Amino acid sequence: MAVPIEDRRRLTTRLSVLQYVITVIFSVLAVGFWVLQVVQHAKFEEMAENNHQRTLALRAPRGLVFDRRGAVLVENRHSYSISIVREHTKDLNRTIRLLAGVVGLLPQSTSVVSVFETGDRVRAIVPSSIARAHRPESPPPRA
Repeated sequence: MAVPIEDRRRLTTRLSVLQYVITVIFSVLAVGFWVLQVVQHAKFEEMAENNHQRTLALRAPRGLVFDRRGAVLVENRHSYSISIVREHTKDLNRTIRLLAGVVGLLPQSTSVVSVFETGDRVRAIVPSSIARAHRPESPPPRA
């Protein structure tokens, strides 16, 4: 059962067109990836750098807790954890002095300095808490 020459030409033409279409599609994809990775590199690098931090305003649904006589057992208060990411700090000593002054601790106090004495690589990218349950002098503004 021989295939006529006209059918072979038609089949060869169809395969050539399909080959060119697939080549064009992969070329468009390659150019698109090149644009994303090379041309727009700075834009996506900045987006990735700013992606690690966000502010969420959360209101606690709790209220006052009373005992059976009506005396207040627990009340709400504002408190914050203050942390430093060593990798994002240009001058660590200056940052420690500045935050210690704001929080009301001495910069040489063991609670501040001991956090950064380890010097291991993991601590460089993990936020190190220098003040937990810090109560500011005035309540924060409501958002």
